[in-house]
Amino acid sequence: MRNEFGNYFISLREILSAPIYNSEQDKIINCYGLFHAGLTPNADDLDDIKVGKVSQQLLIDSVHFTKITRVVIGNSIYNACKDLSIF
Repeated sequence: MRNEFGNYFISLREILSAPIYNSEQDKIINCYGLFHAGLTPNADDLDDIKVGKVSQQLLIDSVHFTKITRVVIGNSIYNACKDLSIF
């Protein structure tokens, strides 16, 4: 998809599960989805982030997003569109 659409492709998985590392860049401390939702990761979340999975805190069940996750996604899409001068 990224090859076909370039900057117009928005990966929700990347938005929600991209890792945030500590200052030494050797340990994952959070991900952007949890950070923007104002949530603190637990041990299970950090394990999910390591393998590129969306944290369970951002999901109602195994596939559906929580309300705060939908806000994070909406804000991310809005900012991406603004950066691409779509608006």
